[in-house]
Amino acid sequence: MATPDAQNGTISFFCGSFRFVPTDMSAARAEWNRLANNMPALEGASVAPLASTSSQTGTGVGKESERSSVKTTPQRGIVKEATSTTDTTTRRAKPTEEWTTHPEMVTRTVIGPPEFFYSKDSSFYLSETRVLPKFWTKHVHFSGKVYFHHRRFNLITPNDIREPLILQNIERIRKQEISKFIKVVNPKDLPSCEHVVMLPRLDSSDAADIYHVAIDSRRVLRMDRDNVVEQAKELFWRHLESYPMHNQFLPWDYEVEFLNAITFGANERIRDFRNTPFPFVDRQCERFLRIYQDLKDRLESTENAVIPAIVWHIARVMAEVEKSRTQYHWGTPENRIYRNVAIPEPSRLEMILTLPLFGAHSMYRTRLQGTRVKGAVYLPDFRKLMQQFLDEWADSNLLATVFVSANVAFLAVPGIDALQKTASLASSLFAMMSITVGVHHVWRHRSKVDALYQDAESYLYHVRRLGEHIDLTITACFLSLPVVSLLWSVLCFTIAIAAFCIQSTNISSKIILVTLLSLLGFFASVTLLFFWHIWRSPRHNEIEEDFNMDTRLNVDPLKGLPKAEMAVKNLIKSLKMRTSGQRRETGKKKEQATRDGVSNNIS
Repeated sequence: MATPDAQNGTISFFCGSFRFVPTDMSAARAEWNRLANNMPALEGASVAPLASTSSQTGTGVGKESERSSVKTTPQRGIVKEATSTTDTTTRRAKPTEEWTTHPEMVTRTVIGPPEFFYSKDSSFYLSETRVLPKFWTKHVHFSGKVYFHHRRFNLITPNDIREPLILQNIERIRKQEISKFIKVVNPKDLPSCEHVVMLPRLDSSDAADIYHVAIDSRRVLRMDRDNVVEQAKELFWRHLESYPMHNQFLPWDYEVEFLNAITFGANERIRDFRNTPFPFVDRQCERFLRIYQDLKDRLESTENAVIPAIVWHIARVMAEVEKSRTQYHWGTPENRIYRNVAIPEPSRLEMILTLPLFGAHSMYRTRLQGTRVKGAVYLPDFRKLMQQFLDEWADSNLLATVFVSANVAFLAVPGIDALQKTASLASSLFAMMSITVGVHHVWRHRSKVDALYQDAESYLYHVRRLGEHIDLTITACFLSLPVVSLLWSVLCFTIAIAAFCIQSTNISSKIILVTLLSLLGFFASVTLLFFWHIWRSPRHNEIEEDFNMDTRLNVDPLKGLPKAEMAVKNLIKSLKMRTSGQRRETGKKKEQATRDGVSNNIS
């Protein structure tokens, strides 16, 4: 609350338990009035000298504290609001009163007169206390960015129109380009159309970016010479996301489209359709709906002051949804209900490295490729994959530590020869390498569990210069080193144990141990071959290319044809039986009715 202090001529501002007492306002007021008298006049602008301290009123408590207004009397040079008051909290016009509205903390909107609570020495004095031209309103976005809205012509610009040169350029564009658009498009067809003008830098030769937003039909239009070209719908939601603060109403179709999209996406995620093109996971959908419901519940209590927040929230979500819809041809005959899942065939380098790396790099490459399909990075899948990698490396580190201990114990056995000692030492070295690389990978990838989209894209395209066919193969080779080193450690330790069994025992023991080792090797090979193709191989073509109605149910359509044919025959048979039964029943009823009529006539 602002209260005048008669003793020292200062104004005290209260905000909760905080009290701010600026410097003496008399000097600042005198300096502002001096600058106002010397300021060159602009078209549509008027300069207002500051009122005296006694004419200032502060902010009340409770509900009245959300409205900050100063009632003024007409003076020479003051902007006079003849018959209306602009209230940024309720955004309603109140007739027969003269008001000048001050900044509102709810909508963070600055209107009209200078913000004269800055002192002369403040760095904001000259930049934030300049009077806005007539019909212009300054709005502060939730992110802190500023844009200006012309209430009469419904024009929006992020450029500072308080600069005379910028204001002149905006006025010139309004008279030329926007008037040209209005001549081509009938204003009656677009009753609520916003015009956005973004000027380039003053030292740039680029043209201004101009587009027009049809609010009712949710379209973005641009002029291409004498033709009007409609832009992608994503740009409409991007516009609302960038400029939401001046919105006074919440169209119901915004809410319907938002709820439809979130309902579809949440249902897809709940049923675990992982190949859906919807960009958000179920946890994000839940949070979006909760925020939306919280804002809706506060509409009445805030007297619609949260409408800009609701519009911004809906627009930010729908912009990402519309981007995904555009990519997969939503609303067209070419619409796809599955995202891209086909990965390219393995490269020649990958096949060459299969033997020394035991094929582990192929597994890593396939999983990495599943998070980057045809240039699109799927962030939720990438985060989940990073967590899986961390779990695998933790297990490999534990097993490698066990093999180091086992090799140390084996080297302490007396009587081992050079071959057995060499194999055991090699196993120890491979195990140490597995531990070292595994610890490094865990350390470097721990923070990527919650990676941003830019981090995931940079990670997956780290060696892009080598070509998109082998870049992930090289990355997969380095990622598979802990597991590959562990497998080599197991192999070397197996050789050491096998050599010890053969070279350090008698003939009968050798026969038994060799037979046992042969059986173990045979069963290990059979197990590997059994599980070699037990899982479905990675897709090299899209789901829609061999689409059938039973894809999501994992039903083979060829196997289901005989059953479907039998079901159709049984259905036809049951319908025939039902129809014949109904006919017999109808005939009996007619015969009975005839008999009853004859008996009535006889009586």
